[in-house]
Amino acid sequence: MCMIGVTMITTLILILQLGRVVQTKMVAQKSQLHSETSARIASLSAVNAALLTRLREAEEARGVSTESKLARAVGTIHDLGDALQKAKSEIGQAREQLVDLASEAKADQRALLVLEFMRQRDELREKLEALEQRRMITYLVDQAEPLHPLVTEISSARIVLSLDRSRESPLCVVESDPALAADAIVTHFRTHPQTSSMYLLLVVKPSGIPVLEELMTRLAADPALAEIQVGIDLIPEDHWTTHAFPGRVEQGGATP
Repeated sequence: MCMIGVTMITTLILILQLGRVVQTKMVAQKSQLHSETSARIASLSAVNAALLTRLREAEEARGVSTESKLARAVGTIHDLGDALQKAKSEIGQAREQLVDLASEAKADQRALLVLEFMRQRDELREKLEALEQRRMITYLVDQAEPLHPLVTEISSARIVLSLDRSRESPLCVVESDPALAADAIVTHFRTHPQTSSMYLLLVVKPSGIPVLEELMTRLAADPALAEIQVGIDLIPEDHWTTHAFPGRVEQGGATP
């Protein structure tokens, strides 16, 4: 019986000690678990706070970026509007310059056209003068000869008298009657102060042949005119003997 009692006491003591050891370990483990849990909770809280901070910063950054983009977009619209107005103004100015250039080009074309007309006019005038030079009849007179011609251009409308070696102006007598024209030639020759050193050079156009016939009749009929020396030359109707009276004068017309 004693051994059983001792065994039971010993067992109880061991159970009590084991209980203490288990309780101690449980308290230690509970304390350690509490510490670890508190640390985990603190760490998670810190992470959560950091996440919240970063989230707020991200939201704030997103808000600022949107406003900035909106401000830039508004600024761009204003800039584009200003550029559009400037472009419209430049287009208007360019259109005005184009109109001015077109007007100047037309004016230049008109000026060039006028210059071309003037050039053609001068060219035609030169050709006309050259043609007139070819139509003018010129006689070479030997200055050593004692007699010089009284050049008498005869047509149906007028008589033109000129003396090459004198400075007197050519004389034009407008007369369409052949008899009167012949009388005018005789009268002028007989009253000329240089009659003694002249002879009649009759330059006859086709229309002046009746005047020539009348003149020759008078020279043959009047003994006082028998000593007048006469030369005859025939020329086309559109030729002349002096620049003072060029061109053809129609029947009954007047000379300048």
